[in-house]
Amino acid sequence: MSKGKRSRAIVYRSISVLMVVGIAGIIVAGKLGGLENYIFYLEFWGLSLSGIGWFIAGSYKTAT
Repeated sequence: MSKGKRSRAIVYRSISVLMVVGIAGIIVAGKLGGLENYIFYLEFWGLSLSGIGWFIAGSYKTAT
């Protein structure tokens, strides 16, 4: 793999896993624990991690 490509793949995979696990956890907490407004927390979690991913993707420079 080219320089940095492997580390980017690890970061993106980690963010994806965090999104799925976090969303599932928030849904379970909302249904079982009576977490009010859990939809807000779902949106916040997903959008925050998505934003972090976009920020990281924008920080990489392409080799010319």
